[in-house]
Amino acid sequence: MDRTSGLALDRAVKHGNFAVIQMLLEHGADPRYSRPLHELIRLRRDRRATAPDAEDDWRLVMEILLRHGAEINAVTYGAGTPLVSAVANNMWDIVEFLLERGADPRRTQPSTGLDAFAVAAKGAGSPWEEKDDVKEFLDWLSDPNSRSDGGEASRVPNGVLENPLVKIVARVHGKKLGND
Repeated sequence: MDRTSGLALDRAVKHGNFAVIQMLLEHGADPRYSRPLHELIRLRRDRRATAPDAEDDWRLVMEILLRHGAEINAVTYGAGTPLVSAVANNMWDIVEFLLERGADPRRTQPSTGLDAFAVAAKGAGSPWEEKDDVKEFLDWLSDPNSRSDGGEASRVPNGVLENPLVKIVARVHGKKLGND
């Protein structure tokens, strides 16, 4: 097995073997040839289903993977980005972690064309239609470099605040929303 193929790293993450993950990374495994962040989210989802109160070290593993070059906005056809996958699984702690490290909530999932906001709305059972005013607002909200001067925040489109991801993105990017 070629360690640069990504298969070894993906399997080590899938089985939650931290020692093997660390050894592979220290000996040249390249996370860009695999999807370890997606695998880690799947592992955590599966562990939550079988042992909801179990402690896990996902944060440490993600930090190490990112430090070794894992792409935070890497896209798989079915799962989209790690952020979309975390949103779809209601893993709000991982969502916040990924956003703090630069994950793009506007990146779409190839198989559905949905971004993290649409997936969050769907998961919350909220109707979601991205008209021009919503699109402009979400583009502003998602840009960590845009200023929070209150102009856009005072024009929060109707129904947007029902989306659980909106408030998390606002908090992470230091933006005040109309009623904050």
